[in-house]
Parts: sequence; structure tokens; C-alpha cells
Amino acid sequence: MIKLTRINEYEDEQQDWLIEGFLCPWLTLLSGQPKHGKSLLAGHIAISLIQETPLLGHGVTGSNHAIAWLGYDAGWKQEVSTRWLEASRGQIFLCDPLRSLEGSQWLLLAKSLQTEGVTLLIIDHLYGMAGALGLNDAEQVAVITNLLRPFYEDYGIAVLLLAQAGKGQFSNGRAAHSVAIEGEARALIRISDK
Repeated sequence: MIKLTRINEYEDEQQDWLIEGFLCPWLTLLSGQPKHGKSLLAGHIAISLIQETPLLGHGVTGSNHAIAWLGYDAGWKQEVSTRWLEASRGQIFLCDPLRSLEGSQWLLLAKSLQTEGVTLLIIDHLYGMAGALGLNDAEQVAVITNLLRPFYEDYGIAVLLLAQAGKGQFSNGRAAHSVAIEGEARALIRISDK
């Protein structure tokens, strides 16, 4: 059944940005060339939320933030722990990578994170999550976005998805492959220089 709501009857379900004008409560895509600081910036975003301190002049909304970090690169847990342990106040959860595109597994993760009070899920990175999916195909990108959508729509957990930028100096940090992933994101953060 399709639900229609007249604009004058719509009741706004206000969702504040976690970091005003920077990190939205839905899907934020952070893209840039390899080794240009995507994971480092993601860590600063996490610590800004945890410590409730502004990031690049943007204020933090809310309090008691907990972060879940799901990584795919070798040694990512050691890197996150080494870099952010002291500043994290124990509010970063390290999630084993999900290598399945089975929706029920992702829903179990969302429920577990909600139970722990997680407000932001960092996925580091799109290639690891996609596995063998062809990211040039919008239909296959939709498989990923359909797995992520329940996190922010149903469980109130914002998602920060890290993605590689296209090759070449003219990419300006724009995510590689299909534009569908940028189309799904509500906010885009692009790293164009190291």
C-alpha cells in the first residue's frame, strides 16, 4: 500500500546532523585517493563525537556517542586501536568484517549496535564490503545501499562509508565507479589532496 501525506499534514521527524553541516544522520560518503587520509579523518570524526568537541569549526549535536568501526584492510584493528585508544574513552566498538551480502546478517549487526547505543557506523571501506560485486553497475551498488539503509532509517544509526576516489588528478576526490553510491548519500566529503 502506498501512503500519501499532504505537505501541510506532514509532521517533521527532526533528525539533527551529528556534526552540523558535515556528518548527516543518514549516509555520509567519504571519498579520496588511497593513502590520502580517509581513515584518519574518520577517526577524527569519531573522536569529535565521543568528546563532543567541534570538528573543523562544526559543532557536535547530541551526547553519549558511541562509534562502531567495521574495517576490511589487513591490520585495521591494530591501527584504529593504536591511533585512537586513549582519546576514544572506550566508546569505539571494533566489528569483525561482514563478508556476506546476506541482509539478515546486516540486520543482526544493526540490532546489536543499537543495543550498545551506537550512533555512528564507520565502514572502512566500500571495496571490502562489496566483495565481488561490480561497482560500475548501479544495480549491484543498490545491493550495498539496501543493506545500509536500515541502519539509519530503522535503527537510527548514521553511516560513514569510506570509498576510493577515481584514478587521476582530475577526480577531485570523487568516489570511483557508479554515481549511484554518491546519489544515495545525503552528504559527501571528498578529500582531493594528501
